[in-house]
This record gives sequence, C-alpha cells and structure tokens, in this order.
Amino acid sequence: MRLRFAKFTDPMYSADQFVEFEASDVIAIEQKQVTLLMRGKFWATYVTLKNGSEFSLKERVGDEIEAARRKARQERDSTTQS
Repeated sequence: MRLRFAKFTDPMYSADQFVEFEASDVIAIEQKQVTLLMRGKFWATYVTLKNGSEFSLKERVGDEIEAARRKARQERDSTTQS
C-alpha cells in the first residue's frame, strides 16, 4: 500500500513538499513535538525505511502508517495462504 504525506519543514520558509513510500517498507516510526525558535511547537513523525531513508513528516501520522502496515501485512499473509 503506497502512502503519501507532507514532509515536516519550517512553515515560514517553505511550501508543502511530499514524500511517498510503501507501508511495508517502514521499519521505525517515532512521533515527537519539535520546537522551532520563535515559531512555536509542532508535531512531527519520523519514519525510517528498509533502504535506510529517513523522513520527517508533518503532523502525527504514526497511527495511520501503522494501520496501513497492518493492512499490507494482512493482505500479504492472505495471498501467501491461498
């Protein structure tokens, strides 16, 4: 299952940039609050993929990624059992 999320960037200086990846490629997810000097606190989700790529995603999207990973795993398991 292919996912698409906005990257976490400084909201003052950049337009939305997006990253796409397969849910099954995610090996680590971490969500934390980030403080930008003079701009307040923001939530970001840090994702690591199997190929070593790391992305900072805008907002708290860890639960959505986990749900997609579970769904992809179930689909993979159901096709191997058939």
